[in-house]
Amino acid sequence: MQVLVDHLDVSEHYLGAQGLVLPLALGFHAYGVYMIATNVLYATGDTGLIGFNVALAALLNAALNLLLIPWLGALGAALTTYMAYALLALLAVRQATRRHAVRFPFSVYARTVGLVGVLGSLGGLSGTLAPLHGFLLRLVLVLVYVPMLFGLRLYRWEEVKAGWSERYGSKGREPDRVG
Repeated sequence: MQVLVDHLDVSEHYLGAQGLVLPLALGFHAYGVYMIATNVLYATGDTGLIGFNVALAALLNAALNLLLIPWLGALGAALTTYMAYALLALLAVRQATRRHAVRFPFSVYARTVGLVGVLGSLGGLSGTLAPLHGFLLRLVLVLVYVPMLFGLRLYRWEEVKAGWSERYGSKGREPDRVG
C-alpha cells in the first residue's frame, strides 16, 4: 500500500490503519444484524428491551475501552466497537426469536463472519507483499467473494433470480416507473 503514499499523496498514517478494517467491518456487520432484529422489537412494542440492550452495550463499550485502548490503541477501540455491536445483535436476535415467531439463520451469520474473517485476514497479508503482489492478492480475494457466497450457501440462485425479477421484471428489463 506504500504506492498510495508515494504516488497519490495519501498520508503515512493510512498504512497503520489497515489492521482496523476487519474489526470495523465485522462491527458494521453486527450492527446490520442488530438493526434487523431490533426492528422486530420496535414493531411489536418491545422498546423497553431495546433501551436495556443499548444501556448494556454502552456499559460494555465503556469498560472495554478503558481496558483495551491503553493497551492496543485504535485497534482496541475497533475491537471494543465490534464487541458492543455484537452484543447488541445477539441480545436483539435472542429476544426477537424467543418472544415472537421470528427465525434467525444463525448458521448463515456464522458462515458470513467466518468468510469475512478469512478473506479479511488474507487481505491483511497484502501489506507484507510487494505493491503489485498485494494488489493482485486483494483482487483475487474480491473476485472469490461472490462465488464463496454461493459456495457457502449464503445465497441461493433462486433468491437472486427472485430479486432480479422483482427489480427488473420477468424479462430482465427495468420496470416502468410512475411519476
